[in-house]
Amino acid sequence: MRTIFEFVLGPIDSAMGALPLWSARIAVALLLILPAAAVWRLSRDWVLRGAPDGARWRDLRIWAALFIVPYLVIYLLLA
Repeated sequence: MRTIFEFVLGPIDSAMGALPLWSARIAVALLLILPAAAVWRLSRDWVLRGAPDGARWRDLRIWAALFIVPYLVIYLLLA
């Protein structure tokens, strides 16, 4: 007897299984790029609030983008 999960998620599972592997890479890349782009919509003043100075290395938007780059390289080039 099929469970409710198999009934609800079965069609989604078969549809996702029919997609080519490169589409999964694109999906993961978008899941990494979209939050990185959203961070850059924050104002610099808000990001640097509480910082003793406005030095460029304290801008957390830059750090967020730098930390996402290795993951993009792994998923797009090495996977």
